[in-house]
Amino acid sequence: METGSAFDLKAIGPETKYGRAYGMAQFMENIAPWVADMADLPYYADLLFDPLYSIQLAIEYIAFLHDQYDD
Repeated sequence: METGSAFDLKAIGPETKYGRAYGMAQFMENIAPWVADMADLPYYADLLFDPLYSIQLAIEYIAFLHDQYDD
């Protein structure tokens, strides 16, 4: 868990060579807009901190991966 033992809706992951991950589902700003588009949802960086939005993106991304890898 990026935030240690605390639940933090405003979680921001550590800096990596790809950037940082944001919110409950830890989406990076370079992939979140693409997933939001697949989910037919608007994208604003601040929405990554909204729990419902974050979970909606996570569900869409997991469905994409399941379809992509048939597993």
